[in-house]
Amino acid sequence: MAVRRFGARVVLLDPEDRVLLFRLENPRSGNTWWATPGGGVEKGEKSLDAARRELREETGIQVDELAGPVWIDDHWFRTQDDLVHQQDRYFHARVENAKVDVGGQDQIESDLMVEHRWWSLRELDETTDKVYPAGLAGHVRQLLKVGPPEKPLQLGPPKPRSG
Repeated sequence: MAVRRFGARVVLLDPEDRVLLFRLENPRSGNTWWATPGGGVEKGEKSLDAARRELREETGIQVDELAGPVWIDDHWFRTQDDLVHQQDRYFHARVENAKVDVGGQDQIESDLMVEHRWWSLRELDETTDKVYPAGLAGHVRQLLKVGPPEKPLQLGPPKPRSG
């Protein structure tokens, strides 16, 4: 039986339309991937509030306005003990200052989130690193072209994937 989890993530853009991503590393497997700031929605918490909280904890950045959710990404992954079906809701914000302060991360976050950087869309197109959500550069280009959608766009079909 799968464990169901909900996440809230932020697609944060700087004045040059670069996207902030964190490189995460699984200490057990050594697998690495890049992802937007964000994390789990706590019991009784709204996704929007979770996105703001996670952004503040992981980056030191506080935003008043978050658009969205702009995307929903259903995905599956395995932990050491469980098959997890997670649904991430992505929100969007812009910042004028690209300074990131990771001092608010808890121990688990700082152990997993080993690096961060701002990525241009071209860099995202060209990288061979794993980046989540898949197709991020194209999704951001569409967001920049037409703005936030009225209803969140479904990015990933809810199918199990081995990991």
